[in-house]
Amino acid sequence: MNGADLGGTGNPALSADRFVPSNLPFIGTIKADNGTVDILIQIASYRYMEGGLVQAPEFGLMDDVWARRDNARLADMIVITTMLVFGIYFAGTFKQWRKEPYLLFFSLFCLSLGLFFSFDNEIVMASMFPAMSFLFLQKMLFILPYVSILSFALYVYLYLDYKGGWEYKWLSRVSIAFLAVLTVIPNAYLVHILWLGIALHIAAFAFVIRWIFRYRNSGVQVYYILTGLFFLIISWVYAQTRYQLALDNPYYMIVTPLLLVLSQSFLMSDRAREAFVRNERLAEQLIAYDRQKDEFLVHTSHEFKTPLHGIINLAQVVIDQSGAGLTKRHRENLDFIIGQANRLSTLVNDIIDFQSLQRGSLAFHDRLFDIGGTVQGTLEALKYMRKNDQVRLINRVPPGTHYLFTDEDRLKQIIVNLVGNALKYTEQGNVSIAAESREGWLHLTFADTGAGMSEERQQGLFKNDAYASEGEPAGSAFQSSGLGLKISKALALQMKGDLALKRSEPGKGSAFELRLPEADAAQRETGAAAAQVAAGPELQPSAGMSPKTTEETPTHEAVPSGKVKILLVDDDASNIKVLQELFAPSRYRLLAANNGADALKLIRQHRGDLSLVLLDVMMPELSGYEVCRRIRAEYPLYKLPVLLLTVRNSPADVAMGFEAGANDFLVKPFSGKELLARVETLLQLKGAVEQAIRMETLFLQSQIKPHFVYNALSGIISLCYNDGARAGKLLGEFSNYLRLSFDLDPRHAKVSLKRELSLTKSYIELEKARFGARLHVEWDSDVQAEPLIPALTLQPLVENAIRHGIMKRLSGGTVVIRAKVEREGVRIAVQDDGVGMTDEQLNRMLKPERMDGSIGLINVHKRLMNEYGQGLRIESLQGKGTTISFLIPSLARAEEEDAWGEAGEGR
Repeated sequence: MNGADLGGTGNPALSADRFVPSNLPFIGTIKADNGTVDILIQIASYRYMEGGLVQAPEFGLMDDVWARRDNARLADMIVITTMLVFGIYFAGTFKQWRKEPYLLFFSLFCLSLGLFFSFDNEIVMASMFPAMSFLFLQKMLFILPYVSILSFALYVYLYLDYKGGWEYKWLSRVSIAFLAVLTVIPNAYLVHILWLGIALHIAAFAFVIRWIFRYRNSGVQVYYILTGLFFLIISWVYAQTRYQLALDNPYYMIVTPLLLVLSQSFLMSDRAREAFVRNERLAEQLIAYDRQKDEFLVHTSHEFKTPLHGIINLAQVVIDQSGAGLTKRHRENLDFIIGQANRLSTLVNDIIDFQSLQRGSLAFHDRLFDIGGTVQGTLEALKYMRKNDQVRLINRVPPGTHYLFTDEDRLKQIIVNLVGNALKYTEQGNVSIAAESREGWLHLTFADTGAGMSEERQQGLFKNDAYASEGEPAGSAFQSSGLGLKISKALALQMKGDLALKRSEPGKGSAFELRLPEADAAQRETGAAAAQVAAGPELQPSAGMSPKTTEETPTHEAVPSGKVKILLVDDDASNIKVLQELFAPSRYRLLAANNGADALKLIRQHRGDLSLVLLDVMMPELSGYEVCRRIRAEYPLYKLPVLLLTVRNSPADVAMGFEAGANDFLVKPFSGKELLARVETLLQLKGAVEQAIRMETLFLQSQIKPHFVYNALSGIISLCYNDGARAGKLLGEFSNYLRLSFDLDPRHAKVSLKRELSLTKSYIELEKARFGARLHVEWDSDVQAEPLIPALTLQPLVENAIRHGIMKRLSGGTVVIRAKVEREGVRIAVQDDGVGMTDEQLNRMLKPERMDGSIGLINVHKRLMNEYGQGLRIESLQGKGTTISFLIPSLARAEEEDAWGEAGEGR
């Protein structure tokens, strides 16, 4: 300026080899003594972009220029700080709440936009990193805007929980490819793909708008997202005009990114508030449900005990009275019944005891007894639970040697749980019980040569919640229903002893040690008169014996080949035996497998002629869920039905079973008749499914006639030109009509009267728009309650009155809709003053042969007959009009019927 070199940035040399690019802001000052200042600016650009000065330099008094520079930096710092703070905040929120991935992308949006502003305008980043190269800065100005817009698009996609769609895949793949190109391409070529980036920005905005309007009625507060998108587009447009047209943005434009972030923060805070309120409400419900669950378990368990004991006693009477008259097969089956009933009785006792332990009210009845007799009697009862004859039960506790003064029944529970679990995972070898006295303590060692446990399983052996379900059941030992070991540990502690894992090695077996105080001299003397050796203990062996995988037949006779081949998969031999006895040999041919791998092998061997799979859920190695998934990978639902059998029936377990591909779910213990009925139903699955699909399609297609849709839309379109408000109202009514018509749950055929009236009113409004003054409708209702009525009953009657009644007259007419409370219930009637019907027409109005597949009078009449035993009542006089009515029975009776229906579904 005036001949003085004030400096600059970079090196605008006359040759390319000495040229150093830079676009950092520079301010030069000089004192203007004579009122005239000569200014010479040297610029150069050899490789990166064409052109000279993109933006005009700013001139003015020194204080004014410095003030403008400071204001610009302050504006940049406000935006940068806000964006980075929000980005870090949402990143931390995502770290704590990983179930919401949209937080990560919104954090990435804020961080990338904050970094972009640090490289733009006053280039604040250069103040912290003076040595930053122009090439890196230029590359960031191309990459960061696209990263921010892509992040915002993915944030919207994930927040709205958009399911499917090609837009997401297309946008993600193209964006990754474009970012890779931006990263590796030389800076000299960046300007050549600038318009491609702008096109991708516009595509991302278009997809976001599409997603927002797709979910505008889904309950999500999309207006917040729409507001944020508006501010983002405004900022983007101003940025493009600044870069492409060299226009300066006004200072107030800094509020657009701030308003964008604030709007989305309000949205996410509102969602967090709703989640908190919902969780608080659920917590209160869970506390109440948990209390109800405990009460239900206790009451139900007590109710189980009486019939169980009746089964045990009756079976024992049959054995005692028949004596030698029983065949070997019948005696084995009766012994099996007694063992299973005792097993179930002990499980019921475990449930009662567990609830008592939780409340601290478990009672103990101490007495003196010989531990040797207790162990021997328990092992004798458990011998039926061995997998095969290669497993031996060994009692190393000599009788008359060791005495305890405690509750003998509680000790039996512990023995049954430990030995039963050991038998479940022991294929060969032995399960033994040994006793040793040391310093006033009796140490009982339960050892087996079974599967053993991993280190991880050993560490959490007694820590898991008895009702916890960690996904699918693991294949490690000592994991059955979840009650056994936890209750055994708690009982041992209550008996002033302890239960611990002594050793375990995968593939070699495990050993548990039960430590209890021995009876001292005073206790032996006090309890000597009452000491008795327990006889007939109640048992609860754990599920675990299973036959070898083969084509199984009952051991007493050969089963001839039947028409239906069924695969039984269970790791418990007793369950396999029960299933074999249920299916008649004349009709069924049974295959059996004791684990998932062998079941899949049998399915491959019998491909094409296997009709059904009965699959236990809780099995070692491959769980029933995983086996079902592998079956579904090769067979559709109707081709090879799978019926899951399990003791777990929580909603999560049921959902997991159906997600794995099961056709049906049956909870143990189950009725044999129910199982056979379900099997017969599943064997007809393919035909039933195909027929159901056809019928459902016909049902949905017949709900709305195409010409009605065309007429409604035509009327709305015509109103758009001269009465926009009326058109908008009709569009809302049309939307309500479609929603209520299609949004029907096929499992529940009833809707509230309010809903049916709303559907009818929307239909009438659409018809009024078409017929105008020719159609007049009157409402007459005194119903205060909201009774349930079959869906789509009232609207077809009104449609019939309008189209076939009053619209047959040139002058139109009136339709009166009544809902009156009577002694029997609610009477709903549709009356018109149309053309009426002749006696002949009236007589054949509800004849079945007139059924044409549409939802008309016959369909409504038939559904009312099925629901209430009485259908439509039609009164008509030719030239006077028609009245069609039906009765909804009294509210009390309807509610009672609904309650029984729900109870039936629960059963």
